[in-house]
Amino acid sequence: MKKIINHKLYDTDTAALVAADRHNMTDRAKYHEEVLYHTRKGAWFMLRRGGALSIFGGRDGNDRVPTCCIEPITEKAARDFCLAHGEANDYQKYFGELEEA
Repeated sequence: MKKIINHKLYDTDTAALVAADRHNMTDRAKYHEEVLYHTRKGAWFMLRRGGALSIFGGRDGNDRVPTCCIEPITEKAARDFCLAHGEANDYQKYFGELEEA
């Protein structure tokens, strides 16, 4: 998916997928996901999509419809999402080494 935001192109095909939070993937109407991406130039963005009956579902008149959007986010928001939903190796790759317990 591609989206132009503030004269910049955000492209899920060329950015690195860093972490994801997916729910109800077997139910097309209720599935939803948030996927964290990092661009080659260092920007962070989220892909948010969901089925018609999901938390990301939208409206078309009286009908519920699936939706998909891209949203640029801050490095802090990316760090927090990766900490909650990513793998330790991915977190350390993008945000630095963690202190061992």
